[in-house]
Amino acid sequence: MERDDRDRLFPIFVKLAGKVCTLVGGGDVAARKVRSLLDSGARVRIIAPRLCASLGSLVRSGQAEHVARNYEQGDLAGSVLAFGATDDRSVNDAVRREGESLGILVNVVDQPDLCSFYVPSALARGPIEIAISTEGTSPALARRLREMLEGVILPEHGQLAALLGSLRAEVKAAFPSSREREARWRSVLDSEVLALLREGKQEEARAVARRLLGLASTTERGPDALDTVRIGTRGSALALAQARATAACLRQAGVNSEIITIRTTGDRRTEIGPDSPIGMFVREIEQALVRGDVDLAVHSMKDLPTGARPGLVVAAVLPREDPSDVIITRDGQGLDELPPGSRVATSSPRRVAQLRVHRPDLVFVPVKGNVDTRLRKLERGDFDALVLAYAGLARLDLSDAVTERLPYDICLPAPGQGALALQVREEDTALRRLLEQFDHEPSRLAVTAERAFLAGVGGGCSVPAGALGVIEGDRLILRGVLEAEEAGLIRDQVEGPPGSASELGVELAERVLAATQTRIATDQP
Repeated sequence: MERDDRDRLFPIFVKLAGKVCTLVGGGDVAARKVRSLLDSGARVRIIAPRLCASLGSLVRSGQAEHVARNYEQGDLAGSVLAFGATDDRSVNDAVRREGESLGILVNVVDQPDLCSFYVPSALARGPIEIAISTEGTSPALARRLREMLEGVILPEHGQLAALLGSLRAEVKAAFPSSREREARWRSVLDSEVLALLREGKQEEARAVARRLLGLASTTERGPDALDTVRIGTRGSALALAQARATAACLRQAGVNSEIITIRTTGDRRTEIGPDSPIGMFVREIEQALVRGDVDLAVHSMKDLPTGARPGLVVAAVLPREDPSDVIITRDGQGLDELPPGSRVATSSPRRVAQLRVHRPDLVFVPVKGNVDTRLRKLERGDFDALVLAYAGLARLDLSDAVTERLPYDICLPAPGQGALALQVREEDTALRRLLEQFDHEPSRLAVTAERAFLAGVGGGCSVPAGALGVIEGDRLILRGVLEAEEAGLIRDQVEGPPGSASELGVELAERVLAATQTRIATDQP
């Protein structure tokens, strides 16, 4: 059938990571679109007086923002995409008109002729993304076609794409002629490499691919060889979960890995306080990396010192988990419901400094041990409440234990909290190139700003300083807090282009330190 009056589409893939997308509507159709947006890393804002159960769950988990009211003119400001997903056509039309006036692309449910873009049914196999659109005429048909492709485009095709991608730079450097490179790529595609990947023989597949591409064998490549990557990590349940997540990324790229546990100074210390050495949870792992005992170190970014690490670089920052602090109580009471005198366990000066301002009637007690140990101590009654990072609980599948997320205006997180840093030797260029595909730019920019603030106030993990960077549209908003002796708690924020993350961190640190000195001078008799 020939196309008649339909506009010709221009198919593209858009990077939405960190960008605001606004969805008007709170039903099941809206929920499907929200999940697709979240999968792309977008920041989702939902405008609706009520939410269906699945949307409510996403909002409570902090994955989406909810404005609990009907749509109003101006709600689309700052968005890059908008969706009219209500059952009221007049509301959807109003969303479309506002989007058009602001130059924002809008998708209107059940009105395909009025959509300026369509949400396809998508199939993902590693780096391979296949989108199927019927221009809104039949989403069911699009889903059926995707299901058919799932039987044709298999997981090993994604592994093959990742393998070829990891070799691309080497091939380009070795063979300047594009015609010769094309011939070599085709020889790999026509070979047994795909079958080897299907059988789980990743290393053999890599060796065959390298031979057909005319690249040196693994044994000839020296320090840049991407054979089995040895991942260095602490031995706690949380650290191992983080290492396994990294191993899954490598497996997606067709690279085998081995997890090696290393006992750090922080693991050996019985007490952690202000005099604890900076970097006590990473020092021995970094030393193993420098010696060549491991190839890749996985760190909680909040544990990584802000100073230069000679010979080492952070090759990738994985997508950040929710950075919030949470409170867990024995009796299900929130922070404001705890009786005066309740014992709240945390060894973080940052948390104590902020929570004491909000609830000066609570008693804060230190606590030692991994997440599971601390939860057991709470259960047996050693204290009444426990403050932890949500990210660690989520990675251990313990988020159901959370009583309440602490709002950021009460407790800002540690700089870098919730983010994972993949650290390698600076000279390991092949591994660095491989890991670049897993780097999440919004997370990297946010923690870069937070760590610049921490460095600016002269802090480590034991200093009572918190920070949170959030990218909204084309702006990075950075909030910071510092408790300074004699000056109390100082809060401030700055904002600017995301590309100026480091500069924003330095600016905020200078503002906070200046406010500290002003307050001290003002309070002098």
